[in-house]
Amino acid sequence: MANVKEHKESTETLKGTFFATVVFVGGSIVFWTALLLVLYLLRY
Repeated sequence: MANVKEHKESTETLKGTFFATVVFVGGSIVFWTALLLVLYLLRY
């Protein structure tokens, strides 16, 4: 029973890491897109 609990905890940690990575990457993409758009608009 303890083995199942440990497996669940490792899965939760993996899910948390994956979620954090997705948020970080997604946020970076949105940030750069917005930055380039602003720079493009300010140029004209």
